[in-house]
Amino acid sequence: MIHITQTPTLVSFEDSTGTVLQEIATVAAAADTMTRAPGALHVAGTWDGKTLTVTHENQRGKVKETWQLEKNGQAIDQVIAFDSEQGSRTMKRVYRRVEQP
Repeated sequence: MIHITQTPTLVSFEDSTGTVLQEIATVAAAADTMTRAPGALHVAGTWDGKTLTVTHENQRGKVKETWQLEKNGQAIDQVIAFDSEQGSRTMKRVYRRVEQP
């Protein structure tokens, strides 16, 4: 289970214990000045309408990640596109909303 928190400058992803796994800074200045969660992946992202996009490079090549809430509001789709010397591939994950006990 993951928990997603959105503020005007940040989207944060935490696991079920509250440990921050990833932070996406959505305002350029915030990416440089904000306090970062220890051990979390911290990247810059931009909103394009209702889609959050993150583009970064790692050891294997370029990665483009998009997050979008489905129309019914009950799931978030994450699409990750990898582009490297070995070729390109795309992966889609769907996170379904559940009520917390």
